[in-house]
This record gives sequence, C-alpha cells and structure tokens, in this order.
Amino acid sequence: MRHLKRLIPVIIISTAPFLTGCAPFSTIHGNLPDAETVSKVKKGETTKAQVLEILGPPTSIAPFNPKVWYYIGERVERVAFFDPDVMEKEIFMVTFNDEDILESFTPIERPHDFEIEPNTRKTKTLGQDPSLMQQMFGNFGKFSRQKETKK
Repeated sequence: MRHLKRLIPVIIISTAPFLTGCAPFSTIHGNLPDAETVSKVKKGETTKAQVLEILGPPTSIAPFNPKVWYYIGERVERVAFFDPDVMEKEIFMVTFNDEDILESFTPIERPHDFEIEPNTRKTKTLGQDPSLMQQMFGNFGKFSRQKETKK
C-alpha cells in the first residue's frame, strides 16, 4: 500500500503530457476580422488604400471585376487526430466605385457550405484484370540477362 501511494504522483506526472495532446486547439484560416476592425470601415468614406490598411489584403479579387474584393475567413477547431470542425466562418464582399471609395461592405450570411458526395459508380476500362497470383508471379521469365559485349 505504501508503494502505491508513492506511484500515484509518478503516474499523474507521466500521463500529463499525453493528456495535453487531446486538448482542442483552434486556428484561423484566411482573413477573419473581428467586429471592432470591421466597424472602422465606413461605406462612402473609406478608400481602397484604407481598406487595405484596416483589413489587410483581400483573400480573393473577383476575376472579371477588380473593384470587387472578397474577405474569407474561418476559425477551425481540432481535437487530436479527429477531423477539424469549423466553428466560425465569415465572408465579406467589398465593392469600390470608380474613384476607389468603398461602395458596399456586405457580409454573406450563409456561405455555401455543403458536402460533396463522391460518385460511387465505376468506369469500366479495357484490358485485363489480373489475379493476385498473376500480379505476383507474372514477371518471372519475362526479363533476360543482357550479354556483355567485349571491347
């Protein structure tokens, strides 16, 4: 019984590093500005340079209209080796007028989050479907040793 009381602190100390690996940790992907930073951007007053200074560079610029910027960000939480969970996701569409002044700052309420279901159909291919034995022993005898040429 005395030895068991001495082992309890050793067990606790030795298992503590492993238990911290199971603690969740969160990361931010993209540009996820907080509410205070977003409130500094004023429609009709803020210029493109000021938006760059306040929010940073955009995540994406519309391919056919360089006056439309997108700020996309998400906070992801992961526990150990499990799949990450998206805890928060925000998308803002920023539009500038011809004088590079902020015309609209629109949050996109419901970003298109959907699961892509893979197609389970199989495509038939021409050719052989070798068995396991054919795959393992199929190359025996197909290669011959090259004769050395004398110089």
